[in-house]
Amino acid sequence: MLDLSAVESASQDSRATMLGLEQEFEKQRLGLNKILGAEPEIKIELRAGLTLPAHLEPPAERELISDLESRRLDLLGLQRGYESQDATVRAAILAQFPKMSVAFTKATDTTNVQTTGFNIAVDVPIFDRNQGVIATERATRQRLRDEYNQRAFEARSDIAAAIADIRSLDRQIAAAEEALPLLEKLVSSAQTAVEQRNADVLSYYTARSNLLQKRIQLIKLQEQLLEAHTALEIASGRYLPMNRALQPR
Repeated sequence: MLDLSAVESASQDSRATMLGLEQEFEKQRLGLNKILGAEPEIKIELRAGLTLPAHLEPPAERELISDLESRRLDLLGLQRGYESQDATVRAAILAQFPKMSVAFTKATDTTNVQTTGFNIAVDVPIFDRNQGVIATERATRQRLRDEYNQRAFEARSDIAAAIADIRSLDRQIAAAEEALPLLEKLVSSAQTAVEQRNADVLSYYTARSNLLQKRIQLIKLQEQLLEAHTALEIASGRYLPMNRALQPR
């Protein structure tokens, strides 16, 4: 009776895990449809034989950081914005000097008296010398420079973090793959023992559950490896080959 209760408990745990995976699968399927612009009810078939990556070799950090400013679109946009604002500041500085014009005049009245002279015109600003506009434009230029420096620093930090994640996940996946043959052997031994009535069914289900959990863990680690690779591409602004990952068998 105790063995039966334990088996039923293990079965319920397995069913709960399966339902959770089905929910996650449906969530991912709908997310893929949304990205592709397909209706939710459409079933998109993936190419058969695809395999998840088990190991990735990212480029050297120094290589990815080199010329980073010329690849990231946000950094390029901030560069152009800074250059444009710098030109605006220069124009504001030039505008602080009053514009002066001199014109000579000549007039004749009805008595044939001729007069000559000249006019001097001075445009404002003449008192504040456009200092308010200059200060505003300089502040805007400084804000663009600070934002550019911050974005560049964050990009370098994101690259370092993504490379560290990839290397850590490579090691975790290798450890999980190394554990699989042992767990498979335990399942086989437990099944043989049950058939020979040398072990209870609970031992077999426990061994099989451990094997399935390890396989699920391996798939999740491979998924995280893909996400880390994508994060590295976004941070570096560069396409990175997948080292034959996601290639058909």
